[in-house]
This record gives sequence, structure tokens and C-alpha cells, in this order.
Amino acid sequence: MDFPDGKKAYFLDTSVLMHDPEVVERLSADGNVVVILIHVLAELDKSKKFHDQAGINSRTVSRLLDNYREIGMLSAGVATKSGGKVIVDHDGHNDYFDQKMAGLEKTVDNRIVMTALWWKENSGDKYEKIAIVTKDIYLRVKADAFGVDAEDYQRDKRIRKIDELYTGARKITLPLSDAKVSSDLPRKKVFSLDDLSPEGKKLFRGVFPNECIYLDIGEKRLLAIYKKKGRNEELVWVKRPSKEMQPEKGKVSPTNDEQAFQYALLTDPDISLVTITGGAGTGKTLIALLAGMDQSGESNSLYKAVKVFRPNIEVGNSLGFLPGDIDQKFAPWMDPILDNLSLIMRGGSYDEVCGKNGEISKSEAENVTIEMLMKTGLSIQPINYLRGRSLHDMYIMIDEAQNLTPHEVKMIVTRVGRRAKIVLTGDCTQIDNPYLDAVSNGLTHAVERLKGEGWAASIMLRVSERSIVANRAAELL
Repeated sequence: MDFPDGKKAYFLDTSVLMHDPEVVERLSADGNVVVILIHVLAELDKSKKFHDQAGINSRTVSRLLDNYREIGMLSAGVATKSGGKVIVDHDGHNDYFDQKMAGLEKTVDNRIVMTALWWKENSGDKYEKIAIVTKDIYLRVKADAFGVDAEDYQRDKRIRKIDELYTGARKITLPLSDAKVSSDLPRKKVFSLDDLSPEGKKLFRGVFPNECIYLDIGEKRLLAIYKKKGRNEELVWVKRPSKEMQPEKGKVSPTNDEQAFQYALLTDPDISLVTITGGAGTGKTLIALLAGMDQSGESNSLYKAVKVFRPNIEVGNSLGFLPGDIDQKFAPWMDPILDNLSLIMRGGSYDEVCGKNGEISKSEAENVTIEMLMKTGLSIQPINYLRGRSLHDMYIMIDEAQNLTPHEVKMIVTRVGRRAKIVLTGDCTQIDNPYLDAVSNGLTHAVERLKGEGWAASIMLRVSERSIVANRAAELL
């Protein structure tokens, strides 16, 4: 075999190609060689018939490879646009496999390891590096056992560990010379940074637009959101939750400073996208749903409807085939949203929905059903059906977004139309997708890529408000 010229040789498995169909161009940049086994193509071929994101990505990869095929023979290597080469290795290397992996099944993963090892032993010093690139941890461990370099796909990782994730908030302590802020900001609601002392204004260097600020002046704390429009820099006041400010008993509303920031960002008409991260019980979904309901319907016509989309990823063993129409099949994934909606209505925040207009009685609000959603203008759908849509004048929630790939999040966000707001919520430490982790998932990717954009905002919630049991279990279990 004539090995194609290149700096490094990367072997791709199915998981990487499904994760990012553009991986060939990205990894072949700077003169690298990308190798795809014929057996990997066979795996992709099995997925092309599906109508979910896996099927879409599979078909995208096949079209891209077909474009390369029109340029030259893939078995010999074809030049990529980014300056490298892509080659399809169609040799099964069966004799070599039997020698190195005697007794092991000839799975696709095992063939990838053996082919990479064969290239390593037979290409001499032609390449600076030969490595397998995969999202499959087990494949990386297996490759290491045979002395083959293997690595995760790093292209979509903006941070190395979850502790580095942008929180969307920071604490700033102003000098006592700027004490007037403590009275002017709550009264005027907006405070120009030009009215601060040079020392105080300097503290806001490096702050991102729409970043939440814990503003300390002496012993007093204020909440504010930093705004930057051209050369103008402002602080917008956010009311802190307190016993005095709590609404009528039982009504759902923000209960801590983090939730107050979240609600303020979600109801800011100048912000079109909000990413919300946090652990269990912090109120990500509840407050996001509350903000959507507050801005839609007859009482507030800012948005004509609230649309909630969730990835239909199962936890634990698959339930298998589910009977019924799409609503009945998707019902298990709708329950968390129904629980939150029931809490909002049961709490009394929606008297106008739960009785005044006759749509839903308060007794019905104790247990909200799918049919009732049609009356409230809220719908919950699987994320598979978003492709190709244009969503205008809507409040769009993407729940459990940590289980989406960066490519899927890009597809979803590009569906947003005019006068619409999209909200992505999730816990980046609870990943149910086997090929994603805390720093490679679509939610983390969106948080890091969009910080600094004037139309986007982010907030991380750390305080759990669900119950004492939930709080202690999160710490101890």
C-alpha cells in the first residue's frame, strides 16, 4: 500500500462522524491525513434510514464523501479543502488481525485499532503521529492496550474542565466613594457607568454584555445586569427576592438571587438567547417556564406561544417500542414539564388561566394533562421535529440541552425567527448521551461560544430550592 503524504494520520470511528459531519475537513487541516475504514461506512449506512439527528448526520457524511469521490479515488486518498487528505481503507487486514487479536471478535472498533496499528508498524516514520479519534471512551482504552494513540475529539471543547465554564455572573465591590449607586440604582432602575468614579468604572473592564453583577457597596448588596451598547455602559437594577418582596403565599416566583437574575434575563426583550446551567432542583426549568408563561397568552402578548422541546434520550434500559400516536409515545418525556406547569398553576400565579377565562379549573391544575396544554398555548414536542422549521413570535425552551451535540444545538438555534426568544437549560454534569461529556456537550459549547454577544446571556444556578432531601442527597450521594 502507498501511504498518502501528510503530517499526521487520524483514524475516525462512527461516533465522531455522527457527532460532527464536518470532522474530515477540521482534522485534515494543515496537511493531515484522515482515514475512514470501509467498516465504519457500513455502520453509517445502517443509520441513514432514520429520521432523527443520527440519520441526518449519517446522510450528511455520505454526501460529503460522495463529493470527495468525484474528485478522485478515495482508496488512494483525495485532497480536502483544508489542505489535507481523506482516504478510505478498504483492506480488512484479516491476517494481521488474526495475528494481533487472535480469538477476539472482528467488530468495527477492533478493526479500527488493528488498522491503526498496521499503519503505525508499516508506514515507518512517514507521519509525526498516528492516532484514533473517537467519542467512545472504551475504544480509547482498548487502543491504549495495544499501544495505539487515541484521543477524544477536541474541536468542540472550549474548556478543559467543567469548573472553567462561564457562570454568567461575578461579584464587584465598589469603593465607598461610589456609595450613591446604592440609592440611585434602585430608584432610577438604570445607572450609567459614566457616573462612577474612575476607580469604580475600571472594575468593569472585561465584564461581558448581559453579565449578572453582585454589586457590593459597604455592607449593602445590589443585583444588576451589565449592559453595553456601543460606548454606553449601564447597570440595570434587578430586584432581590426577600420576605418583604415575596408575592402572595403559594405563588411561584424567584426565591433567591440566582433565580432573580434568571427571570430578569428571560424577560429582557433585548436578549434573544439565554443559556441556563445548574444542578437538580435549582429552578432552571421552573423559572424558565414561568417566564415564558408570563410573556405569552392573553395577559401578555409579547409571544404568541410557548414551545418546549426535549431530546428523547432514555435513562437506564430502553423501554422499547411505545404504542400510540406521537403525543402518547413522547408522554414519558413530557412529564417533567407537566410537573412544573402544574406547580405554577396550582400556586395561583395563573388565576386568569385557572378559572377566570374558564380554560382550566383550579382542581384540574392539580394534575395538568397533555390535552390541557392546548388551552394554555403551550406545547411540548420531541426535538427531532425542529429541523426545517422557522419559529417566529415564540418563546422556545430547549430542556435537557446537555444531551445535545454542538452540531444539534447549532441546528436548533438557527431555527429561531423574528421576535422570538430561545432558552437552553440543562445540568452539564448529568449527561445521558454516551458520546458526550461535561465539556463537549452542546449546552456547554453554546455557553462558551456565545458569551460576549449582546443578544445572548447566561446564568449558572447553584442553590437548590427543591427540598432538604434533594439538597442533602445531591451533596451526599
